Amino acid sequence: ALLVILLMNQDNVQRQFQPRVCPVCGGRSTQLLYHQRFAQLSEGSLHDGYDVVACDHCGGCYADNIPGQAVFDRYYREMSKYEQPATDGKINTYDLKRFQDTVEKIVPTLQKGNPHILEIGCATGALLGLLKHTGQQNILGLDPSPACCRIADTTYGVPTRCGTLSDNLIPDGSVDYLILIGVLEYLRDLTAAVQKLRATLAPGGRIFITMPDASQYAAGDDAPFQEF
Repeated sequence: ALLVILLMNQDNVQRQFQPRVCPVCGGRSTQLLYHQRFAQLSEGSLHDGYDVVACDHCGGCYADNIPGQAVFDRYYREMSKYEQPATDGKINTYDLKRFQDTVEKIVPTLQKGNPHILEIGCATGALLGLLKHTGQQNILGLDPSPACCRIADTTYGVPTRCGTLSDNLIPDGSVDYLILIGVLEYLRDLTAAVQKLRATLAPGGRIFITMPDASQYAAGDDAPFQEF
């Protein structure tokens, strides 16, 4: 009986989160597809689960029953998985190859001259470090983790600002090229995020975005719907 009461209490806590509107069309009517549950750690847990839902209007699928963005921002500021103090922020062979492939895609699309490049969610700065080696000097990283920002500076010589997309003080119209590698899927309010990105771009600016491929979830190593 005690277990049942505890589970009911957890469910009640989850239902206190403000429901999300569909990030694609703004619809409010959804169908539950899957309930993701997480084991709770003694410290550092973000929340105990969430719902994967499908919008009744457009069919868009997204995570619902999740905390507000401020909770996520605090989590990534204090619990970033990229800090890796034991390795001084140096990346493994797999990530190095992935970043090298990404740089090969980015460089041909950069504007001529010395464009101001900003990577949002730069983690330890490895990608910007590779871009720096191609001759790009006007680079800046933004990440919520102070530890990641320190590693980006000491390991890769990449200047950073500590903050999030929502609270940073990057002037509007000041960035020629924005990079977001696996970032947008971690934001609760995509509409506000896209508006902020658009405001940050200079006239003629460009954005390079990568996100998980929803058609490949079954082939991945993560838990079901982990990318939500």
